[in-house]
Amino acid sequence: MMFQAVLSNRDHPEYGVATIPFPIPRDQYAHCMELLEALEIGDAVKADCKVVEFDSAYNVLKRMEQCTVNVEEVNYLAKRLDSFNTGEAAQFQALAHKLELFELKDLINLSFCCQQATVITDFSDLAAVGRVHYMNLRGFHWNIKGRGFFVLHAKFEELYNDAAEKVDQIAERILMLGGSPSNKFSDYLNLSHVAEIGGVSCGDQALGHILETYRHLIGEERKLLSQASEAGDEVTVSMMTDYLEEQEKMVWMLCAYADGKPSGECGK
Repeated sequence: MMFQAVLSNRDHPEYGVATIPFPIPRDQYAHCMELLEALEIGDAVKADCKVVEFDSAYNVLKRMEQCTVNVEEVNYLAKRLDSFNTGEAAQFQALAHKLELFELKDLINLSFCCQQATVITDFSDLAAVGRVHYMNLRGFHWNIKGRGFFVLHAKFEELYNDAAEKVDQIAERILMLGGSPSNKFSDYLNLSHVAEIGGVSCGDQALGHILETYRHLIGEERKLLSQASEAGDEVTVSMMTDYLEEQEKMVWMLCAYADGKPSGECGK
């Protein structure tokens, strides 16, 4: 048994309740249907069963309590969940909470596209980091001073243009996967693990922040690459592979530049 539900007739609560195990065991199916028929519920098509209580390790199902459901759809979801391994079960529950799903049909759909939904979620996190990274780069471009001005001013412009292009590509990929990219900067700040940086005019400090962000981006892209590979999403795999190749090379080049600069230039 995956879970059990206490069901009642929404219009006639005085009829009492029936406790049904899900997935309904084959040898108990007829008996369970008799219990529901006695309450004048259990139609094969209609959503006529009010959920009084769910007893399940999937606490996300508690959201459906007091909702009216179709018993066959509940049974189908239970069969889907019963086929999950431990990792898939944890992934399903985490995504259901994160996406705030509570409709039965949405949960059934999620059971089929858990891996794709994970890719969309990870893409959204990456887009948030990319947008904050873009704004930080604009600030470095505007405020940079010192001996490295001409080189870094131009390089930071190149980097923020590249970041803007990648954010746009990521947003379009989220749409292709059926997601909805955010355009609110407040959302980016909530999702991003990279902080806003302001008032930096020192090239060494700016490079340090950029390298730290690239290392974070590379880690997120490797994670997304793995998720996309498991989901069979070859387009995202190719996209992340290209990003990683570019950014790992950029990290190497920026580190080489920083190592070759005279120390103590800031403030001069």
